[in-house]
Amino acid sequence: MSSTADAGPVLQVQNLRLVLYTEKEELFPVDGISFTIDPGETLCLVGESGSGKSLTALTIMRLIELEASVRYEGSVIFAQRDVLTLSQREMNSLRGSEVAMVPQEPMSALNPVLKIGRQLEQVGIYHVKDRKGRRQVRQEFHERAREALVAVGIRDVDRVLLSYPHQLSGGMQQRVLIAMAVIAEPKLIIADEPTTALDVTTQAQILVLLAELQKRTGVGLLLITHDLAVAAQVADRVAVMYAGKIVEQAPVEEFFANPQHPYSVGLLRSVPSIDDGKSHDRLNAISGSVPSLSALPRGCRFAPRCVLAIDQCQSERPDLSVVDSANAHLVACWRPGEMS
Repeated sequence: MSSTADAGPVLQVQNLRLVLYTEKEELFPVDGISFTIDPGETLCLVGESGSGKSLTALTIMRLIELEASVRYEGSVIFAQRDVLTLSQREMNSLRGSEVAMVPQEPMSALNPVLKIGRQLEQVGIYHVKDRKGRRQVRQEFHERAREALVAVGIRDVDRVLLSYPHQLSGGMQQRVLIAMAVIAEPKLIIADEPTTALDVTTQAQILVLLAELQKRTGVGLLLITHDLAVAAQVADRVAVMYAGKIVEQAPVEEFFANPQHPYSVGLLRSVPSIDDGKSHDRLNAISGSVPSLSALPRGCRFAPRCVLAIDQCQSERPDLSVVDSANAHLVACWRPGEMS
C-alpha cells in the first residue's frame, strides 16, 4: 500500500489519447485518460478484455510504433519530463532504468535460448549505472543479479541463474521478470496482468511480493488487471476503464463500498461469491459487449448496455468529474449512484 511522500506524483497522465488512422477513419482505443500515481502508491486499472487497459500501458511506455498511422496526444509527465516529447534514444534510456514493465506472458517476454543469469546481466549492463553515472560491466553486475533474485523470493539462486526459461515454473518465470524490473531500482513499475496465468496460491505469492518490494523501495505501481479481487487486495486507488475511457476512479475502500457507475456496479455484481452457503444457478452478467472502435456510441459509451440509460446518455458524453470530493471519487455518468 502507499507510503507518504513529500515529493509530487511519480507519474502524471493527462488527457492521453492514442489515435489510429485507417483508410476511412480515426480510431481512439485510448481516449482522454487522466490519472496520477504517487511514490509508493498502487493504482489498479481494471475492466473487461478489450477496454484498452494494456494499450494504455503500452502508450505510456511508447511501445507502439510511431508511424503515419499512429499518433499520441496529451501528456505523460515522469520526472518532470513529458515522455511523449522525448527522443527515441532518451526513451530507450528511460525504459527499464526509471520505468519498468512486467508483461503478462513470461514465456514470450523471456529469451528462450539464453539462460536466466545471462538475461539478468544484459538488463543490468544496459540499464544499471554506478553512482558516477557509469554503466556497470558484466563482472561487476553478476552479484547484483543474484541479489535481485533473492529480493523476489528465489532461494535456489544458482540453479535459476543457470536455467533456461522453459525449465522454470510459471510462477518462477514471473519472479524472474519482476527481478528484471526492479534490478535498476526504477521509480515506477507497470505490471500488466502479472498473475493471470498463475494458480491461486502462486498468484497470492506474487501479489505479496509486489507489495513487499513496493514497501521496501517506495516504487509507484500501475497494476493492470481484470480481477477485482486482485484490486481489492493490493490497490490504493482503482480506475475502471471501459471502451478506451476511464469511467470511475476512487480510493479502493470507497470504490468497493460505494460504486457509482453502472458499469462498475455490474462488474462487482458479476464476481462469484458464497452467499450464506447458497448456490446460484447463474452469475449476474452485463448484457451486450464492448463496442468496436469503429462503432462507438455518440454519447456515453456504456449507454447501449446500461439499464439506466436515458436520452441524455445516448446523445451527450459525460466527463469524468468529482461526485464526492471528501473521498476523491470521480465518475463519468449522468446518473451516478442510482444502481448502488
